[in-house]
Amino acid sequence: MLRDRKRETVTTQTGDDFLFGDRLAAEFPLGLFVTKWARRFERQPDDWRAAPGTWSGFAWEGIEDNRIPWAALKSAWRRAAPGVCLNCDTPTLLVNFGYPWVSMFNRTPKFVHVCSNCSRSFKDESIKDVAEWMAVNLDAEIWPGYEMVWDRRVKTSRPTT
Repeated sequence: MLRDRKRETVTTQTGDDFLFGDRLAAEFPLGLFVTKWARRFERQPDDWRAAPGTWSGFAWEGIEDNRIPWAALKSAWRRAAPGVCLNCDTPTLLVNFGYPWVSMFNRTPKFVHVCSNCSRSFKDESIKDVAEWMAVNLDAEIWPGYEMVWDRRVKTSRPTT
């Protein structure tokens, strides 16, 4: 319980309210992401479908604009080092990456990791160059072919290693 003596109010909070990170939305398919992660070394028929809830600022041929295909996430899971949960001290799962538009003229790097133990998400703001990250952490055949400029696809140049 938290007591605000200035306003004489008492607020009851659970221990979960004091954890690091953001609480996952109830509809977030964490089980699906964990299942796909467990099969990250296998090619599956649905690897070129969009992963739910992703928003990247890039586009892949045959995939809905701004969405990340499972193949790209699997590639990142195989090659990139996982983050560590600040609550559980266990590896986290990358669920979103990209360079989406955040206002009329601005874009910002977006990297989101999720802990499957405590169901919290963490934004990684340490990565500033998304193209460089993709060159290092995605297989070459998985790189996006387009960058989204508002609602248009613009052909991208391939990142270099």
